[in-house]
Amino acid sequence: MKIGLPMNNRIRIQKSILVSPPYNTTYIILNEILKIKNIKNALDMGTGTGIIAIELAKRSFDVTATDISNKAVRLAMLNIKNNNVKVNIFQSDLFDKVSGKFDLIVFNSPVVFKRKPVINTIGNIILNFNLIDLVHRFSNLEKEWKVRMIKVNEFIYEAKNYLSDIGIIVTMLTQNEIDLITKDKNIELLHKIKFDQIKAYNIYITKLKFRNVK
Repeated sequence: MKIGLPMNNRIRIQKSILVSPPYNTTYIILNEILKIKNIKNALDMGTGTGIIAIELAKRSFDVTATDISNKAVRLAMLNIKNNNVKVNIFQSDLFDKVSGKFDLIVFNSPVVFKRKPVINTIGNIILNFNLIDLVHRFSNLEKEWKVRMIKVNEFIYEAKNYLSDIGIIVTMLTQNEIDLITKDKNIELLHKIKFDQIKAYNIYITKLKFRNVK
């Protein structure tokens, strides 16, 4: 399912292996965000091209955007300028350089994708990376998912310190991550939408809130 942007953004996407373009998840997350009422300010974490931050700024949100990648930050700055909106943007690894409280925190969290080899008519495997890369990638897939889960958990529990008393988190989680996170009775699962299944992992666009935010 792909949901188009509600506004005609002029987003310039540079081709780069280090900055991901908007995927279907981006549009679904944005669609879910725009359903939330009474939001005045937002933090777009892992902003990438800046597309979510730009759309929120167009709707008069007070927006802060961050990314761990300096290349992504530079690209997002260019897109923000081209769209004539105001966004406070800077490089940060999760909340390292973030301050303040937000009604909305968005994290379009990275997902570990397994590339499928393509077989041609004579049975040869055609790959866009070499065999060593293939073996390394597939043998470390489970490790990558575990690293992702650690990072997502770190994000969720740090986010509590940056949410306003009405604050909501919108992010992308696997069912395993949802089950683990919601074992904490202080975390409420507001809504989830199944997006896809990658390997054995069901992926959901998820809305969360903390029951007690100081």
